[in-house]
Amino acid sequence: MIDKLPVVLKDCLQHSDYSKIKGIEQKKLARDTGIGLINLFPVIGGFANSLIQSGISYSDSRLFRNCIRFIYGIKETTLEEREKFIKEVEEKSHDNAGNVICDILNRIDNINKAEVIANLMKAKINNDIDIEDFFRLSAICDRIPYTDFKFLNLFVEDNFIDGGVTELLYSAGVLLLKSVGNDQINKYILSVAGRKLLKFGLNIEVNTSIENKTDVISDLPWEEVDPDNLNSDQAQYEYDLLRGK
Repeated sequence: MIDKLPVVLKDCLQHSDYSKIKGIEQKKLARDTGIGLINLFPVIGGFANSLIQSGISYSDSRLFRNCIRFIYGIKETTLEEREKFIKEVEEKSHDNAGNVICDILNRIDNINKAEVIANLMKAKINNDIDIEDFFRLSAICDRIPYTDFKFLNLFVEDNFIDGGVTELLYSAGVLLLKSVGNDQINKYILSVAGRKLLKFGLNIEVNTSIENKTDVISDLPWEEVDPDNLNSDQAQYEYDLLRGK
């Protein structure tokens, strides 16, 4: 029965009456307590009751809860805005919007990320980002552990954080290599994608534009290069070091 969820989710997005959802306090959606509120959600309530009565696995339950949290996050949007968003999703993805959004919500590993996805949808509706940004930022959201979101704001200025934080955020595409120094501790800064995720996904104000360049900070003396040494292992090592590798 869970395979019907994409259809139900799209129907819910196309439902006009979100008035009951607006009266739900967000804290009541935490953990399993949100299951008791499902009848207040348009279209999805009856489906959820049938789903629960027929038995539901943990993974299916997690996806369902993510969908509920996502719908709650867009409760202030209008039917016209959601219809326009659905149309753009389907035009760009060449797939049913219910399938696309369910796939996004199924990949995330924390229910709080569903709210981030909802924020990104609202940013697209408000034309703060385009539909390609929505897809990219949703994919980035999947790659970053929710517990590491708190570090994004620390990279508004050049920074390096030990413990694998910098490496993970860099590999996820939210950091740029900003400077390479003599102390061999490279500094990183939020990329444009990272800044958009911070501003529109996490609602933390930040400038979304940045100069994309890496500063090489070095007081090494200039020396003529011997062409015969260009292919040596030492030359390759020094070149990689300057590139921050």
